[in-house]
Amino acid sequence: MSYLLPFFLIAIGSAFEHEQALHAEQYRGESRAFRAALWISVYASWASRIALIIFIAWKLSWPAALAMFFGAMLVAGVIAGLISSIASRTANPMRQFYVSAATFAVWPACFLAAYFSLPKAV
Repeated sequence: MSYLLPFFLIAIGSAFEHEQALHAEQYRGESRAFRAALWISVYASWASRIALIIFIAWKLSWPAALAMFFGAMLVAGVIAGLISSIASRTANPMRQFYVSAATFAVWPACFLAAYFSLPKAV
């Protein structure tokens, strides 16, 4: 039961990161610096997620880490779909920009909160 909070925090951070990766792939803006910042954020998120899962495996257990990783990715897919559908219904061409801008703060906050909410060694 104590794994649920970090599980959902990882899923939420991963969902926002997924939306940012989609924006980076489809980016048609003029600013090369912003596109680079998008990709740097995406790669940093991937690295942070992998480091967090390895930390969970090292401190707690490998089965818990694998279950958290694969389960969070499934839930992240559902959350990312909800974010996409809600944002696309606004019919605002800036929707990807707003989601990406929020993602710069959301995924680090979620992953840090997941790290600090992990149960202590079993």
